[in-house]
Amino acid sequence: ALDQSTLVPELEVTYTVVKGQDTVMEVQDAAGRSIHFFSGQRVVLLQDLPVDLLQPGEYRLEVHLRDLLTQSEARVTDAFTLQSPTG
Repeated sequence: ALDQSTLVPELEVTYTVVKGQDTVMEVQDAAGRSIHFFSGQRVVLLQDLPVDLLQPGEYRLEVHLRDLLTQSEARVTDAFTLQSPTG
């Protein structure tokens, strides 16, 4: 939902990187700074994650959004692979 005074969504976003069953990184955006674009139907998020701190391997990124106006929540999950740098 959009705040009617600012016409901007009020979202709290948590980015969690998981390897196997273990959480290896969590970044919270309580102020919605990772919102890059929004419309009435969608939000585009951009967030830097320090993946250089992670070892090569299979991971899962979980993005949890909470609308602070309606208290509704959504989760999106996708797998990714970090490979060793080639030199």
